[in-house]
Amino acid sequence: MKRFKFVLLSLLAVTLVVSMAGCGGGGSTQQSSAPKDSVTIAIPSEPSTLDAQYADDGNMRDVTDNVVESLLQLNGQTMKVEPSLAVSYSQTGATTWDFKLRPGVKFSNGDPFTADDVVYSVERQISPALKSNIAGNF
Repeated sequence: MKRFKFVLLSLLAVTLVVSMAGCGGGGSTQQSSAPKDSVTIAIPSEPSTLDAQYADDGNMRDVTDNVVESLLQLNGQTMKVEPSLAVSYSQTGATTWDFKLRPGVKFSNGDPFTADDVVYSVERQISPALKSNIAGNF
């Protein structure tokens, strides 16, 4: 019995030493003080398109949600619709809405964001030529 306890305690001690060896701080990693100018996001597979006006395949949404803004957004905590590119909005008729756009917004190429851009986006979205699966949202 004493021999069994000795072997058991020895195995336990070796296991403890080996597991603690893997926890060491090891080598040093140098941190750069320069700001990073890129972000890496892992997704399960390549998006089928980066055109946000097509149907969502899941992976596409992971990308476009990080590079495209909409007039409104859903607050995931309150589940309420909130302004995004629009600072305010109101319903002026049964099928008519009025949006006040956030000033100073620019596209990545520097062009200003205007009401004409919103009209173009909506008209493209509902165009039969686009054949978007989400055109019915309008």
